[in-house]
Amino acid sequence: MAFVLQEPVPEPYRDRSSMLYVIGVVEILAGAAMVLGGVVVLLVPLMSHGGAPIMPASAIRMSALTSGFQAALLIGTGIGTLQCRRWARVFTVFAGWFGIATGVMGVAMQVAIIPRMGRVMAGKGPAPPAWAMEIGMLLGMAFTVAIWIVIPGLIVWGASSRDARMTCEWKDPVPRWTDRQPIAVTMAALWLATAAIMQMLVVAAQMALPVAGHFVTGFPAVAIAVSWSGVLLAIAGGLSQARLWAWGAALVTNIGGAVLGVITMLRTDQMELLQRLGWTEAQARQALELNPLGGHANLVTVVYSALPVLLLLLISRRHFFSATPAA
Repeated sequence: MAFVLQEPVPEPYRDRSSMLYVIGVVEILAGAAMVLGGVVVLLVPLMSHGGAPIMPASAIRMSALTSGFQAALLIGTGIGTLQCRRWARVFTVFAGWFGIATGVMGVAMQVAIIPRMGRVMAGKGPAPPAWAMEIGMLLGMAFTVAIWIVIPGLIVWGASSRDARMTCEWKDPVPRWTDRQPIAVTMAALWLATAAIMQMLVVAAQMALPVAGHFVTGFPAVAIAVSWSGVLLAIAGGLSQARLWAWGAALVTNIGGAVLGVITMLRTDQMELLQRLGWTEAQARQALELNPLGGHANLVTVVYSALPVLLLLLISRRHFFSATPAA
């Protein structure tokens, strides 16, 4: 009697190609919007009409570089999502959570800053009516919540579903590097790599780096940022391969970097920092007046920025310690 080996029948799933197509279009449009925003920022010097610049040159460069990087990431991911690529689905989940983290901070800042804008404006002339400020605040918050929290949340929900994963595996049958590890591990690697690149671009644009109360400027500042980003990118590469040493190094550098950042912000005069970055005294003073945290705003940002990577490392810990990964 002959025995015929049969391949296991895959579990049924719903084809989510249409949903992935919509997500891809949204990502491409979001990337295009960031490109447009970067172009608008580059045109800011033309709006000063010979007077004091609206934004310092360092802030313009920083915004243009970081917007360009994020736009390239979104557009590239969107194109991959349109093609139902495996790697693009993972990148989409990452981009969604990154947007949510940004949105939560943005909403918190709006809640804190918008009420103070009326008081600051009142000292410089006729202020808008209180009801107008309240409506503006609600509309601004609604827009931020929709763009940075609701839409990314729906994208994460859709791209994380089993049906979306099975659809990508069917349309893209070749396993990719993003399939080697659980998604939490890959997310940690992507978040760390993105943070490394963003930090490098920010310092390259500002040409200044505060370190524990001291200022490093010019080429030395850029060299330090590039070297540190290289270390973080190497660790991210190790995380993507589930190397145990990379998990430990990521934990140490994340916590250590946050502690150094806190010390730096506590020992750095924020007015001096802004002026060294090209802000005029009036611009720096107004920025500090608008922020309810004043000089401690950067301190909160440092701590908040370290939380996502720390959380992902803790979530993915069992994947590194349940078995002994390759060294």
